[in-house]
Amino acid sequence: MLDGGSSLGATRRTPPEACEADAGDLVADMRDIAKKRSRDRFIVEVHGTAGLLTEPSRSALLAAVDECVLNSRHHAGTEHVDVLLSRSGSCVTVVISDSGQGFDLLELPPDSIGVKESVLARMRDVGGRASVFSVPGRGTTVLLEAATP
Repeated sequence: MLDGGSSLGATRRTPPEACEADAGDLVADMRDIAKKRSRDRFIVEVHGTAGLLTEPSRSALLAAVDECVLNSRHHAGTEHVDVLLSRSGSCVTVVISDSGQGFDLLELPPDSIGVKESVLARMRDVGGRASVFSVPGRGTTVLLEAATP
């Protein structure tokens, strides 16, 4: 497992005025990603609801989701990806899951920056967390977490 490693408990609280005004916008933006990335026989489905996030966390989360969906489309050999959003306490969680070919995390090439930088580091940089679970032949699941203000 690769893990972003940052603790959500250590995240600073942000004044409400620095937050997004409508949590529904995050869901709408996830659906925009799904629409943009769905092609031919590749379908992205978004389910769930989310809470408010600071703009840096929101931007990082959206970019990380987009990267995960692109990785599934280009590498998984599957026709379907699910994106599930939820809020629990002071955390917004997004799970991106496919039932594609999966991969061995320990065998990622050293110059492979998609997962390492565009997902793990991006979430870590905003005080969030990302974990990747993948097994060859069994698909990939990515768990993204961002603290709410």
